[in-house]
Amino acid sequence: MPGPAFALHIGGSTYVTVEGEVLFSLPEGVPAYPLPDGFRVEPSRLAAAIKTMADPNIAVEDLLAEWVAAGETPEATKALFKAIEVATIIGGVLLSVSQPVALVAAVIAGIVISAFAGDEDDEGYNAATTNSLNVLKAHATIAEADTLLGMRAEIQGRLEDLLGKRSDLETHKPTGAARLNLFKDMRDIVDSLSVPLVRIRDEDWMSAYNPDAYKARVGLSPVLAHYRNDGTLESVPPQPPSLATFDYRIGVPMLLYTGLTFPAMLRMAIPWFRSTGSFRERLRLMARAIDGFVLKMQAESLSWTQHTAQSLFNHEVFPHALYFGSSFGMGSGQGVGLTRTYPVGAFDLSRYSDSYIFQRYAAAMTSGDTGALGTFDYTWEPPASLTDAVGRLVDHQQGAVAANDQARDDYAQSLVTSGAMHLLLASATLRHLSAPPTESETVRGRADSGRTPVADSPATAESPLIFPNRKVTADATLRTYKASARVRLSTQEPGHEPALRYRVLLRTIDSKYGAEGWRSDGYMGRVWRSELEPIPEDDQNKRLRTDYATGFVLDEVLLYEGVSPASATVRESPQPPILKAHTFDWYVPVVAPWTTELQELPPWAIYSDAGVAGSRSMHLTEAESMVSGVASQVVRAQAQPVLTMRSYGQLTYSALAPSTSVLDEIGIALQDVDTASAERRHVRLEDVTLDWSLYWQDGLLEVKLTGRPTDRSCQVYVVVEEAVQSGENGPEKWLHTPIAAELVNQTMLVPGSFFKEEGEAISAARSLWYELIDRFSEVAEVGPLDPIAEAMSRAGTILAESSSTSSLASAIELQFEAVRQQRPEVWAQVMRQHDAASQA
Repeated sequence: MPGPAFALHIGGSTYVTVEGEVLFSLPEGVPAYPLPDGFRVEPSRLAAAIKTMADPNIAVEDLLAEWVAAGETPEATKALFKAIEVATIIGGVLLSVSQPVALVAAVIAGIVISAFAGDEDDEGYNAATTNSLNVLKAHATIAEADTLLGMRAEIQGRLEDLLGKRSDLETHKPTGAARLNLFKDMRDIVDSLSVPLVRIRDEDWMSAYNPDAYKARVGLSPVLAHYRNDGTLESVPPQPPSLATFDYRIGVPMLLYTGLTFPAMLRMAIPWFRSTGSFRERLRLMARAIDGFVLKMQAESLSWTQHTAQSLFNHEVFPHALYFGSSFGMGSGQGVGLTRTYPVGAFDLSRYSDSYIFQRYAAAMTSGDTGALGTFDYTWEPPASLTDAVGRLVDHQQGAVAANDQARDDYAQSLVTSGAMHLLLASATLRHLSAPPTESETVRGRADSGRTPVADSPATAESPLIFPNRKVTADATLRTYKASARVRLSTQEPGHEPALRYRVLLRTIDSKYGAEGWRSDGYMGRVWRSELEPIPEDDQNKRLRTDYATGFVLDEVLLYEGVSPASATVRESPQPPILKAHTFDWYVPVVAPWTTELQELPPWAIYSDAGVAGSRSMHLTEAESMVSGVASQVVRAQAQPVLTMRSYGQLTYSALAPSTSVLDEIGIALQDVDTASAERRHVRLEDVTLDWSLYWQDGLLEVKLTGRPTDRSCQVYVVVEEAVQSGENGPEKWLHTPIAAELVNQTMLVPGSFFKEEGEAISAARSLWYELIDRFSEVAEVGPLDPIAEAMSRAGTILAESSSTSSLASAIELQFEAVRQQRPEVWAQVMRQHDAASQA
């Protein structure tokens, strides 16, 4: 399963993925985006709140219950989950980023992202939608609310136009100029979004404030606190000093809708927009506006109770909030010490109006007192350890500590239920999409190999030297071929602006390990790697870093440089190039037909990765395979007929001609052996000669290679390098897309008895090693810095880097040599016993 595209770093070692999953370590290669400067959060509490309120692994019905318990109406919450289906299609398919609950939706006072459209089949959904529109229109004092709705409608209208163009593209599949014109129309639609995007991005979201509608918080003001933008705490005044105040409730769905729809439209109209960087600054400006909005939410809208021993005592004398103390009355003091509950939690200064509280009281009177109003609990009870037999608080100091601890948990939950975390994840999404890709958005490809047998000749198969001093040999057959490989790739279609520049090359790389082993790793990650790193002067945004280790390249030939050609382009090697390459013998196990000896071949066969197939030994144990990351795959018991070309996949073997028949110049004779169960042996540096040809038309690139029967087999990479934006003002970076092409010039057909005997020799060496270690443990204890322990660790490293049979033999030899050098007396004793047992 692929890992997350990116994560939001919420502090310490805690991260939230775009899917809403909390991680406590970041997977390798996953970029993390920091919170905006000034945003204050306790990572552990926020992580707990996200896992409760938005964990993608929790069933929808359970999340629904949590959101309702946090103060949302069932109707609005159901509307939220209904909206997720549509939002995930837009976000997941078009952005290539999965976006469930934690990102694409927020419910604030019945307003949801999808609340601008109805569903005739769902009465509850229609009710929530109608209520949302009414709330929006009722906020007439918000700066030009009707204009905002109009701007949102402009975006929606353009989205629908774009979806129509996209549908034409997929349905009619136009080519040439017609296809380019459709993409141009889609680009024009996206460009026309500038005005509504800027209008929504720069809105201040101010609303008239009526102190009479928020009397419930007057008595609470002395114990309520919120963060200033500079991070310091400030008490909440009974009422704001002006007639207007920041109201986040409409801004959250508007910014989420805009912030997620815009890049979705970009993905449709310009699939490689990250590569060109054309909309980089617009995406970052939108992210910056969302960050500023969230900081304002924290500074002006979200608060929590900060109790002291005195404030708890004062509440016992006379409850501070007019409506807090009991859900069935306005509440008043009944004598010192008689009040046993206290107002504790996070208090939403925009949302918890008198009307909201009265509605919650009405619900409580119907269904019973539930205590909490969203994230605020007006009947919080101290822990039993701090109260007497009748429930009165006896330790006010510790009571304040417990109350404040609960309030901080509730505050973290309010960051989720208010939509603040949704917005921060949306901001991180925009920043991630403004960064360059770490792999090509336009180049995809695959390789096919083919060969025609030329001649068979006798040969000898040889194993590496296996401890203590054994080399297995067997008569084998060397089969030579006229070998070819064809690499087919897609690139950007010609005619698009800006056009991406490409370089197409042949490369051979250092694949030899040790004496004659084949490396387990291929091109990506060793020869070339890429990652996103923070821009030094702007750590919220990323730039592309690439590392190209030219020292691992043995040889290369440039085939083409430039943009995708406007007309069919054909190029061929003027003369066959001679390349330095690491060649090898394909050792193919050939077992007689109808044999029953399949179980004699271990299941640790060749890993099916195109870059490193054939590097794994057939003699790995399960423990060794775990070290080297080998997949379990049974070695085929006999030479198999192979049909490489997919276009012929429906034909049966009997319907085709005998072994001398070749499907085409890239085909394979049907009765030839299959290298899928083979191993690369005797790797060495040699010169190889090949021919190449290149054909490129309409964004489809094909490179064909032809080898020589006189050369041993080798691997050649067709590498397409692509110039993309760096993520900042500066020179472009080159992305590499390597496709491994196999030139099977020769195979060694080796009898199964050879591998059986070789395996027995390796097993005997292992048995001797275990015997040696058992004896060693009787006379000494191996410490972490002991040379023998270091040798064992190094043996594991060898198998991780190359698990060829020669490397396996080298790893065994390395461990024996360490004991021989460090504890010669143990070595001599075990070897004497071993020799005596062998002679007996």
